[in-house]
Amino acid sequence: MKQQRPFLARLGNRPLLLLIGLAVFVALWGGVRSTDTGRRLSTRLERGLVDFYFSLRSRNLVDLATGRAENPYLSDQVLFVGIDEESLGQLGRWPWHRDVHARFLASVQRFSPRAVYFDIAFVLPETMPASVARQLAAEPDKLWALEAAFAAMDQRFAAELARYDNVYLDLFLVEEYRPGVPYLDRIRRVEEGMERFSLERQGNSPFVFRSLEPVVDDFLPHVRPVTVQQYDDEDDVFRSWMLLHPYETEAGKKRYLLSAALALLLHHYGIDDLERVAVEEGRVVLRGALVPELGAGHKQLVRTMELAEVQRRLVGGGPGGEYNRDLFLFLKHELEGEKKQVMPPFPLSLLEHGNGTLELLAGREILDAAAAAGVPSLRVVISKKRDL
Repeated sequence: MKQQRPFLARLGNRPLLLLIGLAVFVALWGGVRSTDTGRRLSTRLERGLVDFYFSLRSRNLVDLATGRAENPYLSDQVLFVGIDEESLGQLGRWPWHRDVHARFLASVQRFSPRAVYFDIAFVLPETMPASVARQLAAEPDKLWALEAAFAAMDQRFAAELARYDNVYLDLFLVEEYRPGVPYLDRIRRVEEGMERFSLERQGNSPFVFRSLEPVVDDFLPHVRPVTVQQYDDEDDVFRSWMLLHPYETEAGKKRYLLSAALALLLHHYGIDDLERVAVEEGRVVLRGALVPELGAGHKQLVRTMELAEVQRRLVGGGPGGEYNRDLFLFLKHELEGEKKQVMPPFPLSLLEHGNGTLELLAGREILDAAAAAGVPSLRVVISKKRDL
């Protein structure tokens, strides 16, 4: 019988040739990248790889490759509410008056969203059109009544914002300090209010923002303003999102303002104290983040758990905040109705401790509806505390 030689012996000197070839390629590539043409080629290749990677997240491609209807890269916990032709046809031309946003917020909050983010800048108070004001100039009583009606729209939105603590609004930054703008006092008030939503900045930054477009005064105490400045690549594609924006107030205070992306990440991972956010060289660290654990096969975020097991392992009084009875009744109806569901459509959010006990983070209404309807199991997302 012919004796089989070891694998490396059979390769002979080919591994050495491969290493030499790789070293030559790296050296040549490094030389090419040092030229303008090489840098452009390298950038184009890197962007192409990034674009290809994100194309793999397409639902159709995932379905085709795996045969699964559910794309693990896309979350069903986020709902984008667009301003499209249909909504413009029903509500009128843009911009909509503030009472529209107040009614939207009142409607959506009935279902206890974890966060509501308006990608809209509310810079100026609601005012009547200048042409209407000119027409009513000779009728001051009508003019004042109409002005009061427009002001009431802002007041209604402010009152709706005051009911909740999970609403985010856009904040636009300006690179240069603007001492001559007529609303400088409003800018100062926003800068003072932003201190509770920002981090102290040490050292110098390559670029710094020094002014901003203010948020309406009546809205500011009830919202979390977040920055939205982003920069696209030369081909007009956005491939990255800044987490922090360096800012210097008129009083000379150096701060990091939270971008919309980071603010929503903090909300998602249960970071409600900025003392748990550390800015280090090239990264942001979230201390003690509530990180969801993947289920079977390390692919499924939402898993199924028996109701009896959840009740047995649950400790503590559960989350604070207002109990949403509308949500409880809706879920109970869905579980007991004609089209009876096997389990609630929304998952419980649970924190697993080291001793195996569970703490309810969100979803008391879901748990109560399941128990009232007598369903055997629930959808759950189980998190554990760790640094990110």
